[in-house]
Amino acid sequence: HCRLGPNAYVRLCDESALGIWRRGISVPRALIISLLGRRFAHRARADGLRGNRGFRGVRDFDERENVARLFDAYLSAPQANMMIMCHPGIDEAAASIDDDIHALRPFEYEYLKSDAFGELMYRRNVALVTPGEAQ
Repeated sequence: HCRLGPNAYVRLCDESALGIWRRGISVPRALIISLLGRRFAHRARADGLRGNRGFRGVRDFDERENVARLFDAYLSAPQANMMIMCHPGIDEAAASIDDDIHALRPFEYEYLKSDAFGELMYRRNVALVTPGEAQ
């Protein structure tokens, strides 16, 4: 049994199969991740740990994926306290790393700082919050 401080917040990777299916983004991978995380999520919630409800952001890390379309799908049917896993960043040194996630970080970064992302959040009535602000 692990003891965590009062501000502990854990990432829970379970998501409803129906939600995953409806989004249509990397369905097999998202279902596997959700199934693998479901037992931990159930136990964490039963133990009173704070964590997200709903886990989105699973993708194939294919350079042909349209980041705006991905986030449009991730923010479909938003729910309180959901989490979207993403990997934004700018790392010039990583450009030489042969890794799908590193190669796509700048695309996520550019989209997340764009007006288009802000407009999508406005249309979907969602806001970014820190785990401490999540309810």
